[in-house]
Amino acid sequence: MEKIYLIASIALVMIVSYKTKNTHARLVVGALMATYYLSFFPYIDIYASLAEESTAFIQAVFFVPFIIICLICLTKRVTNANFILSGICIPVFVLSYAITSEFDVKIKNMIAIQSGLFDKALPFPKSIEQEGDKKEFYFPEMGVSLVASIKWNKQYLQSPYFPYISYSENENEIAEIRPKCFSPPTISIPESIIDLSQRKEIIDIECYTNNEIYSCLILENKSSQYFQKWHWIAISKSNSRSAQIDIIQYEDGAFIEREIKSLLSSIKLGQPNSESCPLIVPSEWL
Repeated sequence: MEKIYLIASIALVMIVSYKTKNTHARLVVGALMATYYLSFFPYIDIYASLAEESTAFIQAVFFVPFIIICLICLTKRVTNANFILSGICIPVFVLSYAITSEFDVKIKNMIAIQSGLFDKALPFPKSIEQEGDKKEFYFPEMGVSLVASIKWNKQYLQSPYFPYISYSENENEIAEIRPKCFSPPTISIPESIIDLSQRKEIIDIECYTNNEIYSCLILENKSSQYFQKWHWIAISKSNSRSAQIDIIQYEDGAFIEREIKSLLSSIKLGQPNSESCPLIVPSEWL
């Protein structure tokens, strides 16, 4: 879809360039099409990918704004443009592109929220009672805290920059919770979901709202290395903080699955300590 509209945009610019020798008209058309394609089209595309409306509605979301821009470009006011009009349109393009580039992730996350992506039911009970004593684990690198039974232990991979918690029985590791830090976020949740949904190893994606957090839980197929693996990605309701956690279950069992769901239901998202946020993820966690 993106390529079709890009080709159509280039074709329109070429048509106007052929019909008029007015340099200002060419600049205005180029600025208008660039504004649409670079500053608006990516967000229309994200909404269309997430929306559950009919195909006709989705096509209209793409088609109507594009046709309006085309009609504007073909009006006499544009084809007879002077330096004043081109002097307005070019700064508008530069400004709109600068703003959308700066707030790209936040805009896309907001579109996901407004599209109803997180309006679905929780994939686990809102409150799960854990057996025995509990303790809180806090990961300052990403601002995430969670409550787990005392059988879970905090450990570190390679250095203090890569903390995780694990559950073991008889020196046999049953499960791991691996937080991943991305502060500030460089990719939005809808982009992550769209990308993951195209991977063959992903079998289910559930998005929901819990503890003032917009979250998505992604389930992977079983592999020779683990029994089950989830990816938990989230943003705060203020759309100012984000986090990711990988959950690896090495053995089957109703008890450990209950433990993991209890952990997920208790997660809270605070302010991360960006100073200790590593720029890379260990190869063992990829």
